[in-house]
Amino acid sequence: ASDSMFYSVTAPPFVSFSVPPGQCFNGNSFSFLAEGEFTNTADFIWNFGPNASVPSSSIVNPSNINFTTTGSQTISLQIDDSGCFSNLYTADVVIYPEPVADFYAEVTSGCLPVKVNFVNNSTGPSNMVYDWNFGTGNPSASQSPSFDYEEAGIYSVSLNVVTPYGCSDSMDRKDYIEVNPVPTAGFNLLQLEATVIEPQISFGSIAVNADSVWYVISTGDTLYGVDQTFSFPDSVGTYDIYQYVSNSFGCLDSLERSINITSGFRLYIPNSFSPNGDEINDYFRIYGEGIKATHIYIFNRWGQQVYASYDMENGWDGRPFTSKDIAPPGVYLYKIEVTNDRGFVERYEGVVNLIK
Repeated sequence: ASDSMFYSVTAPPFVSFSVPPGQCFNGNSFSFLAEGEFTNTADFIWNFGPNASVPSSSIVNPSNINFTTTGSQTISLQIDDSGCFSNLYTADVVIYPEPVADFYAEVTSGCLPVKVNFVNNSTGPSNMVYDWNFGTGNPSASQSPSFDYEEAGIYSVSLNVVTPYGCSDSMDRKDYIEVNPVPTAGFNLLQLEATVIEPQISFGSIAVNADSVWYVISTGDTLYGVDQTFSFPDSVGTYDIYQYVSNSFGCLDSLERSINITSGFRLYIPNSFSPNGDEINDYFRIYGEGIKATHIYIFNRWGQQVYASYDMENGWDGRPFTSKDIAPPGVYLYKIEVTNDRGFVERYEGVVNLIK
């Protein structure tokens, strides 16, 4: 007699899977592909761990597996191929944490120009990439930048941060920085000089975008209003006028101008002199203030010129051109031309008595 039996001998199964690259936490979704040596009837035993949306699976290539926490997650796979168990293959996938973008400005409003220092409070790896938008089209990649706003307006500011793994977050602060316009000071002086005789000066504002105007004089006086008239003290000197302007935002501007107060033009012509050597009224000369130039001519009663001078300090000692002796006493005619402090020529004619 004889008998026979058939035996099925299966090669031992072997399994592995490709490890997908790490992903950022937000929206993470993994797919796994089994690899190795196994038959079509093999059963798959996937284990994704307690943090997975699906803890386990029995399909060959599971997909849409996401994790609820960051860090390394251990994945294992084993197969049962007709009662033969494969090796247990394990590998880790990484879920990267998301950064958190956060910032604030040390100053959020001001008068033009405004320098704003931004403080970056974002959290994440130390080597993140920063992308700032200040609302002006001028980006910055600095961690905590400073920016100068040079045009009035209201600006939104945003910050986008990206980790080395490509994870990102952004913060957008709408209408965050307010840059207010600044008025422009300006005023006209009707004249740049005045005299102690006529010390009044009028000045008017030509300021732009100013809601309030006031003036401070170096005498200590303060004047409020657009157009002003001020009487300076009766002392010669240079005085400063400061104009200050402000607008509804509290922004200020100022301008300084100076004005000269002079003694003005004054002239005194004596009507007699006595050139007798007693050092009292020995010379005929003129006196005054605000005199830039003088021409003095002396004539005798017959119309003959006996003296001429271009220096008011040098008076006539009574001696004519043609003699070393003092002229006879009597009445002499003078003609005087004086250029005053404003450049105008004043002319005077009269008589002076020569007394011995």
